[in-house]
Amino acid sequence: MLGASGLSASTVVCDPPSGEPVITAGIAPVPRKDTMPSTAPASTSRRNRIISRVGIVLAALLALIELVSTVPNVGGLAPIAIDLTTITLDVATLVGIYPAWRGRAWGLWLVIISRAITFLPTLPVFFAPEAADFIPAAATALAITLVAIVLTAFGLRRK
Repeated sequence: MLGASGLSASTVVCDPPSGEPVITAGIAPVPRKDTMPSTAPASTSRRNRIISRVGIVLAALLALIELVSTVPNVGGLAPIAIDLTTITLDVATLVGIYPAWRGRAWGLWLVIISRAITFLPTLPVFFAPEAADFIPAAATALAITLVAIVLTAFGLRRK
């Protein structure tokens, strides 16, 4: 029964700092509503998962676009080693998509790392004078890759 003081009759309560039971003289404080646990961690976790999934979708689209554009051109303008590295990393990204979508840390790391490494062979485009025509496309790909990596990394955050 609650009294006017907001106390209830009880003989055992938990001491909040230590969590150990404390025997009282028959009176235990009733927790106020503002001290009840909030649902903020659950909503933050959900928000991080949604943000991460947007990054995962971007990473998957980038990997598919690169595969479709690289496979027919193997041995073209770029050296074969760069083309094969790009294809391998794109496949690694696609392998990590499903586990990343499910929130598995190894899948998230695979997508993040493979996307980061996939862009490295593109860096010479910014320094080679004969590749000046490809700079806008490379800059756009870099920006989208960075956004995908940052958004995907939100899935690594825990409550």
